[in-house]
Amino acid sequence: MFQYEIMRCCISLLTSPELNWTSIADEQLTAICANNPGITELRLIRCGNLHQFNLNGLQHLTILDTSSTAIMDDQLAAICTKNTGIEELCLYGCKKLRQFDFKTLSQLIIFEAGYTTITDEGLAAICTNHPDIKQLHLWGCENIHQFDLGNLKQLSLLGVNETSITDEQLAVICRQNPDIKRLQMRGCKNLRQFDLSPLHKLKELEVSEVAITDEQLAAICANNSDIESLYLDSCKNLHQFNLENFHKLKNLDVRNTAITGRQLLAICKQLKQLLVTGPGFFGYFFGDGVTGEVIETIKQNNPTCSILLAP
Repeated sequence: MFQYEIMRCCISLLTSPELNWTSIADEQLTAICANNPGITELRLIRCGNLHQFNLNGLQHLTILDTSSTAIMDDQLAAICTKNTGIEELCLYGCKKLRQFDFKTLSQLIIFEAGYTTITDEGLAAICTNHPDIKQLHLWGCENIHQFDLGNLKQLSLLGVNETSITDEQLAVICRQNPDIKRLQMRGCKNLRQFDLSPLHKLKELEVSEVAITDEQLAAICANNSDIESLYLDSCKNLHQFNLENFHKLKNLDVRNTAITGRQLLAICKQLKQLLVTGPGFFGYFFGDGVTGEVIETIKQNNPTCSILLAP
C-alpha cells in the first residue's frame, strides 16, 4: 500500500507521459488523466488496449498523439471539444477515423494524418479552419487527389510521401507556399519534373524512390542551394551526383544509388551525417565502389561525420 501511494504521488507530477507501445487499458488512462490535470503532452502510439479514450480532467493538453490506435470520430471530437488548446495532433494510421473535423482547435499548427482515410473534402476543411498550420503530414493518404494547400500561408513542412501528387499540383504548392523549408516526397511515382525554384527557403528535401534525374538534381542545386539535408535513397536515375553547389549540405542519404567512391569523396568534407550502402552489402558493385578504403578516407578527411552503413 505504501509503495502504491508513492507511485501515485510520483505519477501525479507527470506533464508529458510517454505511454507508446504499452498495454495500458482504458481504466488506467482514465485514472492517469484524472490524477494529472497538468498533463500537456500525451503520446499513445500503438496502445492497442485502448478503446474509450476518456481524457476528462486534462485542461492544458497541447500535444496529442494517438497514432495507430482504434480511436473513433466521436471520441476524437469529444477530446477536441474539451481540449481546445491542442497545437499538435498526430493521427498517423488511425484507420477508423472518417470525419477530420477539428474546428474547435483554434491553435492547431502541426497536423499529422498519414495513412488515414482523409479525403480532399477533409483536407479542404482542415486548411480552411486551421490556416495557421505550419507542419502537415499526409504520408500514404490514398484518398487525397487535389492537394489544395493555398490557404496555409505559414506552411514550413509538407510531407506527401507515397501519395498521388502530380507535377502540376507540386508546382502550384511551390508557388502558393514559398516558405516551405522541409519537403518530403518519398515514393511519389507521378512526379517527373521536380521544379522547386520558388522554394528559396528550402532546407530539407526527401526525394527517395522517385524518378529524379541528374539534370533535375542539378537544377535543384542551382535554385535551392541552402539545402542542408538531402535524401536520395533508391534514386535509380541518378549517376553524376554533382552536389558541390550545396554549400550548406550537412546530411546526405545516398543508400541504394549508383554513387561512386570518387563522387562521395568530392562532397564528404562538409557533411555531418552520411547514409550510404557500404562494403559488405552492395557497395562494391557501384562503379568504382564505396569500398572500405573510401569509408576510411572519409573518416580521415572529416572525423566529425557520422557514417551509417546500411543495406
